[in-house]
Amino acid sequence: MALRVLQQPLLGGCCAGRSIPLDGGRFRHRGSCHPGIAVSSKSRTQCRATSKQENPLGFRSAGSKVLSNLTRCTRPAVTVDAGIQRGTMDATANPEGALFEETANNYAGLQDLQIELRPSAVHGKGLFARQDFKKGDVIMSIPIEACLVMRRHPVELFTNSWRAPEDGTWKQVELGFVYHAEHGLPWDLVCALALVDAAMGDGGAFYGEYQSLLPATDEIQVPFCMRESHLKEIQNQTIVDGARAQKERLRTLFPELMPSLEEEEVEGPGLLQWAYACVRSRAFFLGGSTFGYIPFLDMANHSERPNAAYAPREDGTYIDVIALAAVSAEDEMTISYTGDDAAAYTSQRLLVQYGFTLEQGNVADRIPFEAPAPHLQTVRLSLALIQGLVGDEAWIGMMARKDDELYAVIKSLPLREEEDEAGGEGEVELANALLSQCTAALAMYPTSEEEDDAALEQAADLPPLAGAIRYRRSEKRLWRRGAALLQRYIIAASKQEQP
Repeated sequence: MALRVLQQPLLGGCCAGRSIPLDGGRFRHRGSCHPGIAVSSKSRTQCRATSKQENPLGFRSAGSKVLSNLTRCTRPAVTVDAGIQRGTMDATANPEGALFEETANNYAGLQDLQIELRPSAVHGKGLFARQDFKKGDVIMSIPIEACLVMRRHPVELFTNSWRAPEDGTWKQVELGFVYHAEHGLPWDLVCALALVDAAMGDGGAFYGEYQSLLPATDEIQVPFCMRESHLKEIQNQTIVDGARAQKERLRTLFPELMPSLEEEEVEGPGLLQWAYACVRSRAFFLGGSTFGYIPFLDMANHSERPNAAYAPREDGTYIDVIALAAVSAEDEMTISYTGDDAAAYTSQRLLVQYGFTLEQGNVADRIPFEAPAPHLQTVRLSLALIQGLVGDEAWIGMMARKDDELYAVIKSLPLREEEDEAGGEGEVELANALLSQCTAALAMYPTSEEEDDAALEQAADLPPLAGAIRYRRSEKRLWRRGAALLQRYIIAASKQEQP
C-alpha cells in the first residue's frame, strides 16, 4: 500500500457539492443542520391570533424586554386539528411536515412540491424526496420574494437590496440599519434584525407561518445562545470567551433585544440571539457580496457527500435546488455546509457557527500539540510504523472515511514518509514528549469521558447542554486516541532500537 496516500486531504469529492454552483463559481452555504421542532397543543387558528397580538416568539413588541415565558412559548404552535390532512401530508402523524407543505404551497408558490419535511436519521428533521430525481434535475425552486436578501452594494445580482413583504415595515432594520462597506452593521446582523421583524409580524403571513418551523430558542446549540451554566460545560475557554464577547456586543448594540445575564440564565436566549443564530447557521452566499436567508432550503441537513446543491438564476427570480446525483424517492436530500472549505471547518468552527459536532470525527481537527524542545523540532515519526500499528483493515477504513477521528490523530503527528528520510533520530523521545502533552491535556478536563457519557444521557431533553457535552467529548477522544497510538509507537520503536 502506498504510504503517500495519506498526503491527500482525504476529502475526496465529498465537499465538492457544498452548494456546488453549476456554473463553476463558489457558492457557500449556511445552516443549522436541524429544525428540531417541538410541538405544542395550540391550533393553527390560535397561532395566527397569537402572531397578531403577542408576537410568536414570546416577546411583547419590537424593542421590548424578553418575556418570562420565552423558553416555553418560543414560536406559534404547529399542531393542527386531529384528522385534518392538507395536501398529501398526514397532519396528525407529522404536523411540522404538514405545515411545511401548506406554507410552501400557500405562500411561496411551490405548488406540487416533490419534497417533504420529516424526521431524519442524520439529525432532527430533514428534506426527503417524494419522487425519483436524475442528476441535474431541479428538485425545487424557491422564489426570491420569499427570501431575505442582503447585499453590500446596490447593483449586483438582484434589483433590490431588500425583499420585504409589501404589507410589512422593518422596524428593527430602520432603527439599526446603516449598511456600507466602510461602516455600519455586518450583513448577518442586519439580516437578523430583519428576521426579528419578520418573526414579530412585520414579515406578513408567510413568515408568520414559516418561523413556526425554525428551531426554538431552547433548541439552538450555538455557544452564544447558551445559558452561562450550559456554556461552561463546553470546557473550552476559547469558545466560552468568544461566546461571551458576542453576547456583550449584541447587548451593547441592542440592549432592548437582549436579556441580561440573569434573565438569560432563567429564561434562555433573547430574540436577537435567536435570529442571529438562525441567520449565521442558515444563510446562503448568492454570489458577489450578496447573501440570502432562503426558507425551505434551510431545512436541508448537512452531508459530506451531498446529493443536492443550490444555484440562483441569472435573472434573480428563483433559487434552484439541483440534484448532484440520482435521488430516489424516500431518499433524504442533503447539501454540504462546507463545500471546498471543508478542511477549515474544525469541530470548534462547526459548533460556533452551526451548533453541531460530527459524531464520527472531523478530518479538519488536529491535536493542538505545542512545539517540542528545540532539539526535537526536526525529528519525525515513521509513517510506515504508524501504518503497521494501525493495521491494514483500519487503515483502509480510514481512507474510505469510516474513521475520520483516526485520520485527524495521524495528521496531527510530525511524520516522515520514507524510512531513509532524515528525522528518525530521537523519535522515541519525541513520541514520549507528545504523549506527555496528551496526558496533561486530558488531566486538565474536570470530567472524564465516562462522566460525559452519563451526563449526555441526562441532557437528552436539553439540546444546548447536550451540544456542549458532545463537543468536549470529541476533544477528549482526540487526545485519548492520540495518547493510545503514541504509547504503542513508543513500545514498537523502542524494540526496533534494541540491538
